[in-house]
Order: sequence, then C-alpha cells, then structure tokens
Amino acid sequence: MSRYGFLILFILIGTWSCRTEKSDEKQEGISEELSDEMDNRKLKRVKEGEILGLASELGAEIAEKSQRVLGGNLKKAMSENGAAYAVEFCNANAYSILDSLRDRYKVEIKRASLKVRNPDDDPTDLERQILEAYQYNIESGIELQDNIQRVGTDQLLFSRPIVIKDGICLSCHGNPGSEINPATQERIKELYPADNATGHEFGQLRGMWSITFDKGELVKML
Repeated sequence: MSRYGFLILFILIGTWSCRTEKSDEKQEGISEELSDEMDNRKLKRVKEGEILGLASELGAEIAEKSQRVLGGNLKKAMSENGAAYAVEFCNANAYSILDSLRDRYKVEIKRASLKVRNPDDDPTDLERQILEAYQYNIESGIELQDNIQRVGTDQLLFSRPIVIKDGICLSCHGNPGSEINPATQERIKELYPADNATGHEFGQLRGMWSITFDKGELVKML
C-alpha cells in the first residue's frame, strides 16, 4: 500500500474514532438528562397536599403516643413515690423516654410552653406564635385543633395543644400550697431554679407537642 493509502486509512480511522467518542459522550449526556427527568417526574408525582396530609396523620399518631408513654411513666412514678419524685423522674427521663419515637419516625419531638419549667421546652419564635394562637382560642372559647406549619423549604412543624385536664397535672403545675405540696415545691425549686410553670388551673393551656418533620423523609414514605 502506498504512503497515500496509509494516510487515507489513518484519517478514516481517526474520524471514526472521534465520531464514536462524540457518540458515546452524547449518549451519556442523554442518559443523564433522561435520569434527571425521571427523577423530576417522580418528585412531581408527590403533591404538596399529600406531604401535608402524611405529616398531619403521623404527627397526630406521634403526639398521641408521646403523651401516652410520657404520661403513663409520670403517673406510675407519682403513684409509687409521690409528686416530688415524679418531678425528679421527669427531669431525668422525660426526653430520653421519647428517643425511640424520634428514631422510629425520624423526627424531632419537643414539648414547648409559654410557661417554661425545663429550659429545653423554651419555644422558638414560630412555636411561640402557635402557642399564643392556642391561648387566644382557649380564652375566646374556640376549639383547639392540631396545626401544620412550613419551616423553611425542607421541614414541616406539627403541633398539638396540651391542656390541663386532671388533678395529677396540678400536683406539679397547680398552685403552690394547695395543689402543690411543700415537698414537691421544694424539689421543683432545686431542679428548676427558673421555673415558671405553676399556677395553672383546669382547662388552661400547659403547652404543646412540637413535632418537626423532614420533607425528604416524608416523600420516601409516599
């Protein structure tokens, strides 16, 4: 073969190789675009209403379980060793008792209040607004309901009001000297020097369950 023949063959091979590489790159680009489009379609199928509905459903379930688990443990502690011990038990165990629910549902669980005993219950600005709305509704005779609020673009906050409904609550949150006995009041002062959670009466707002969901975790469940 002449040197011109080799040159032509080399050019043809080089041209074919470039076309193959470009074809592969183009195919790869198409695959990435198609993959992204498919992911976008999957996300679009989950409507905002579905996410809010699931957060509301799970929030109610978690709030009910949290109240039952924590309330049950406090009642047991009180019946076995009295209200003063129940205050001590709550101080040491209240939030750790809820750890299994946090892990199971991948949420943050908190009891927020306008009259704080445990500093961990101090409300955020948004939680304070919701608590004040609940307080207004109680004072105005408006029925209290669960609430869902967006927190930024990635989270949802579910809240459920906690209302004083029985004498057991007043044993630790009622009026010192009447509902709260001296031993219990002394223990409260020792464990919570800045306590502001006494003086409650039946039917008053004690606080609320505050449950924060990650929207991405909710989408995975749908």
